Amino acid sequence: MSNEEIEKLKAIFSRRLKELIDANQVNQAELANMLGVSESTVGKWILMKTYPRMGIVEKLSVIFNVPKNYFFDEDEARRT
Repeated sequence: MSNEEIEKLKAIFSRRLKELIDANQVNQAELANMLGVSESTVGKWILMKTYPRMGIVEKLSVIFNVPKNYFFDEDEARRT
């Protein structure tokens, strides 16, 4: 995977996560606690510094009731 593709995935993930956090009125600390990660880790996802492993993506999909690919597929919102 190229750096460009990785950066695109980070941007999509960050945007989707922010939207879900806002829509569900959950703060970063609460989400971090639900996932068993640090608040700074959630912050890094939002700031597009990194994105989580698939195990965390799976937990996020359960918490927010969205499919896993919602976090990485720009077109997923149009299908759901």
